[in-house]
Amino acid sequence: MKVLLGVTGSVAAYKAAVLARLLVKDGDRVQTLLTPAAERFVSPLTFASLTGEPAYTDRDFWQASGRILHVDLARWADLVVLAPASYNTLSKWAQGIADNALLALLAMARWPVVVAPAMHGEMYENLRNLGVLPRLEGLGAAFVGPEVGPLASGDEGPGRMSEPETILAEIRNLEETLRTLQGRRVLVVYGRTEEDLDGVRVITNRSSGRMGRALVRWALWMGAEVTSLVGETSVEPPRTPTLVRVRTTEEMKEALHRLAPEADLVIMAAAVSDYRPLRRRREKMPRRAGRRSLTLVPTEDLLATMPRRPGQVVVAFALEDRDLVQRAREKMARKGVHLMVANVPEAMGSETTRGYLLTETEALPFEGWTKHRLAREILRRAAALLP
Repeated sequence: MKVLLGVTGSVAAYKAAVLARLLVKDGDRVQTLLTPAAERFVSPLTFASLTGEPAYTDRDFWQASGRILHVDLARWADLVVLAPASYNTLSKWAQGIADNALLALLAMARWPVVVAPAMHGEMYENLRNLGVLPRLEGLGAAFVGPEVGPLASGDEGPGRMSEPETILAEIRNLEETLRTLQGRRVLVVYGRTEEDLDGVRVITNRSSGRMGRALVRWALWMGAEVTSLVGETSVEPPRTPTLVRVRTTEEMKEALHRLAPEADLVIMAAAVSDYRPLRRRREKMPRRAGRRSLTLVPTEDLLATMPRRPGQVVVAFALEDRDLVQRAREKMARKGVHLMVANVPEAMGSETTRGYLLTETEALPFEGWTKHRLAREILRRAAALLP
């Protein structure tokens, strides 16, 4: 595997040299890119000597040559590892700032990035408070650590960079994950549906589409051929070879019946309207008309009526406000679902979620997980069920 090792300004930079050596010993090719602050702690020559490959700095980024360094390195690498990852680099990456070669490379990321934070405990806590960590997971960051232990300041607490052996284990785990769905056809159904009341008003829900977007990105990173069936969303859907947009439950049903039989794995993450008005007015109802009564009738259960084929794996979501596991298990059995995500109403529109990931034999609890972390776990477990 070709690894681009990004080193930022931290006293933990010496551990990056050990990590580089471990990667080379494992048979990987490693090129290194150091920030200007990293050079105050370690030398590019150290990494070039340990890896037998070039070690670049900002001087290479700005030199007058025909080579665009960050573009070339981004296209060369199979995986990027950021170790150590400083507060400065992580906060700039989250904000879309690219004022050095490493940040310019991260701006081109088309793969997950293994990130090993290293900073003082209060600084790491501020990254959490500012919402930087969920944003970075949305950009592909796969965090390892930080650990609790002695810090450069003499304090003890969170913020210590993980040991090189721990980071290497995460790299190998991610490397295996990224091959999990190669050659598989995955259909991700997400977004919310709308049911018309009149010419301008609709019944809908607060689903944002963030969970579906995370599932699509991880399925693509894991090598799948992804088809997206998308309702209304508050976020822009990622590009996939096939992307079908719908609005109403009936439109989603028609598209689902057409697309589902071709998929090896179907993930039903859509927030489908459970009810629709019995009658829909074509024109806008005037406010001056006063009080009106509205009769609602149930929409069709798309998951229960979806056409299936032998060997197909189905993942679904159950949103419940009480008796979470019991109700989700009942739906799981009734609808023939292999993997059920039981979550709570607060998850709608949020960056994080809590609930349970249910298989036939276990209920894995999750709390405070970003939707990207949950997406990775869903797809990893679903892939294991494929024949």
